[in-house]
Amino acid sequence: MNLVYYLPTKNDAPAKVGKSIIEHLDSKEASLEKINVMGGTKNTKEEIKYGKKNYEEIGLLDFLLYQKKCVVHIPISPNVFPNKKFILHILAIIKKKKLIVHFHGNLREYLISRWHHEKKIDLLLLPSFLLMGPLLRRTSCVVTHSYTLKACLETTYNLTNVCVIPNAVDDLWFESDNNSFDRNNSLLDENSFKIFYHGRLSPEKGVDLLIETLSIYSKMNPKSVLYIAGDGPFKTYLRGLSKKLNVEKHVVFLGVLSASEIKHCLKEADIAIYPSRFDNFPLAMLEAFACAECPVVLSSNSGICDFIRKDGYYFETINPNKSEILKSILNANQLNENIKYQKQFAQKYKWKYIMHKYIALYRYIEKN
Repeated sequence: MNLVYYLPTKNDAPAKVGKSIIEHLDSKEASLEKINVMGGTKNTKEEIKYGKKNYEEIGLLDFLLYQKKCVVHIPISPNVFPNKKFILHILAIIKKKKLIVHFHGNLREYLISRWHHEKKIDLLLLPSFLLMGPLLRRTSCVVTHSYTLKACLETTYNLTNVCVIPNAVDDLWFESDNNSFDRNNSLLDENSFKIFYHGRLSPEKGVDLLIETLSIYSKMNPKSVLYIAGDGPFKTYLRGLSKKLNVEKHVVFLGVLSASEIKHCLKEADIAIYPSRFDNFPLAMLEAFACAECPVVLSSNSGICDFIRKDGYYFETINPNKSEILKSILNANQLNENIKYQKQFAQKYKWKYIMHKYIALYRYIEKN
């Protein structure tokens, strides 16, 4: 079979998933006659680190003239915007090609949360919000990463073409860094009680709840510090909130960190907390499970919980509110026994296992 694959241009979590898929497609199991890669940048070949003969870079004009039977895979969520990804999506529909798209998050929840907290509307997202249903219904398959979001998509957009493939984590998150950070150059204060979060800074992630909880806990433990790694549209609001609650000295914004830096933080932290109001299958939580030397606490509203329950694990989950976050911080030492099971769970979601699900999907879509 032939595959036309759109290579994401950004470096956020959905784009990382998209880039990981194409890198792991270079295997005997894939049995793909030709992988046609459409990149959003001029350095596509460098981006996906390939050199095999069955990869070929193509552009929109090439696809417009493409006559062979193929499956088109766009591994990031659809949007309505005059860019290469959207044009490929529309051309695939017009040319009646088998089309797979991903849906990484709930756009409706994001817009509502942004309005609720900041009284802001992302006008550029409104066309996508209004036309998301027709876009999704005109694809062969919508891939999402949790059963929770699958149910949401089916209800919201009346879809019958949704399949679930869980997120996967790269091997590097299990590897020990030989060139580990010197404690003198640590990103975290060794003498503090270290609460850590990494991921996108947007309303649905619940980071504001962490800051509000810290305003209570810091009075009990003056040495407590919340370390926040990542970036996003909610960052300015979060900085303002920490100032408003007078906990600026207890909240450190680390910015965008490398994988090695995040691993270092997760090995040094006393507890990592991900209190999402709504989430699909966050890559950050899986990364934390893979390498943290501290208990990882996550929201029961996160789709990763679907797989935790399915696999028979019982980790600390919380409803995203201040009282439950505070309770988990106070009980951090009692949760240390979970650490080995966190890593055990993450092992099941390495790319070498999850990649087979994509290959099976390609074959199924091609035949049906």
